[in-house]
Amino acid sequence: TDTAHAEEIEVTIESVRTSIDAALGTARTALLFRELRGGAIPDVEVYLALLFMAHRGQLTLRQDELFGDLWIAPTLQFRAD
Repeated sequence: TDTAHAEEIEVTIESVRTSIDAALGTARTALLFRELRGGAIPDVEVYLALLFMAHRGQLTLRQDELFGDLWIAPTLQFRAD
């Protein structure tokens, strides 16, 4: 059902959020998508979670060149949630 899919993406988002926090620590302000790849969550699901988070204003995503890596920068909203 639609509810089941919505709940599943929320679990994935929370897991990706935890991974971002761990990767950034306290000294960094951004990380690359490749730093989140290869974990327990399939890459496509990580990417989908990032898109949801960006849509919610929790992240900014930047790609400097076509097919280049994706920069992920949490916003103040990311820290507040």
